[in-house]
Amino acid sequence: AALAVAALLASPVTAEALAQMPVVRRAELPDAAVGQIAARTWRSSAALGPLDGVVHALLWRDEERLGDFYPVWTHFLWDASQRFEIAGVFAQYAREALPPDATIFGDSTLASAVALQAGRRLALDEADTNVMRWRSGVTPAAPFVARLRAAPPGLVLFSVGDYMTMPEELHRWMEHDYESSLANDARWLVYVVMRPRQAVPAAPGPRAPP
Repeated sequence: AALAVAALLASPVTAEALAQMPVVRRAELPDAAVGQIAARTWRSSAALGPLDGVVHALLWRDEERLGDFYPVWTHFLWDASQRFEIAGVFAQYAREALPPDATIFGDSTLASAVALQAGRRLALDEADTNVMRWRSGVTPAAPFVARLRAAPPGLVLFSVGDYMTMPEELHRWMEHDYESSLANDARWLVYVVMRPRQAVPAAPGPRAPP
């Protein structure tokens, strides 16, 4: 517990100073949002042990006025208090609706969290789907998509921002082979959810004469 508190108090001074520079602040926070109040919810942590109440009393703030300065440890606590509850929702769906051998594909954070909670494998065992893999040329998109077509995932999940940055080859594959819908969490972050398109039976042809 003492080490945890010490880590909170070890402020990276240089990074904090850079974050206060006008250009950086404008890049991370639109002018229209400055002054708005964002509520923050405290969640106790077993890692802090008996110092949990002390940290709450001394370092926590129940709300953030956007654009104001706050110490780095307060930002850390705000980030640590956030929950990734949408992953559990998708994981429950995967456990109940997907066969045991179905795989999951999507952005690195979401797909990995869902696969771990659902007890399913990631498609092609590929956990790193950062767009720079394709933009850098390290992983050519066309062969990667061919591998996905040969072993199609049972569920595709992306945050909408990550989905928009995927290369065109992956977009064409997903839009052709999958039906998509949108979901949002309690913070109104939006996610793209894709399931394989149902095969449409071919129309019966003319019967051969007896």
